[in-house]
Amino acid sequence: MPRHLVRSAVAVMASAALIVSASPSYAGTRTFKDTIGDTSNSGLLDIGEVTVKNTAKYVSVKFEFPPNDYTPGPDGRFEVLLDTTTRTAGAELSWSAPLFSEFSVVPVRKGKKLHRENWLRPTSKPPKCANTVRIDWNPQRGYGRLKLFKKKGCVGKPSNVRVRVKTVVTGEHTEFEGIAYPRSEIDYYPAATRFSRWVRQ
Repeated sequence: MPRHLVRSAVAVMASAALIVSASPSYAGTRTFKDTIGDTSNSGLLDIGEVTVKNTAKYVSVKFEFPPNDYTPGPDGRFEVLLDTTTRTAGAELSWSAPLFSEFSVVPVRKGKKLHRENWLRPTSKPPKCANTVRIDWNPQRGYGRLKLFKKKGCVGKPSNVRVRVKTVVTGEHTEFEGIAYPRSEIDYYPAATRFSRWVRQ
């Protein structure tokens, strides 16, 4: 092939690659692996994978654990901390719940959780950020997922996000009676005092 045609073909391919990479469907997504079997007792909420998506329209966090049908199932709680800015240390938002109870999405400022500003608090008039939240809790398929649509005054429009996930199992539910663990089973991703790598939009 003549050299000028080769250069033209390369330029076309490069342009196509730039178009694909700029497409919203190729926005930032990272899946992080956590060690399996690193918890005590039954490992009912042993974190296996954490997937973070940061797109132009939303941020989502999905954490996976062994599927179960809650008969028996874990008694405990979980928390996902979301860090949305590189300018300050620590998280800006907390998604949490005691198992078999209501979810909370709470702003965090300077390490303090502002429970009175819970986006999901039951009121006659829902808080302004409530309609930006989507939660998919599916223990039968082994995952929990938080999706936050980007909106000013809520999650905002972060260009970078990172997360920390914590699960705690204090016992097991059975068909007839519960079992309490002598010591709570705790798992983190990536660790108790660290966050995941940043995920860029």
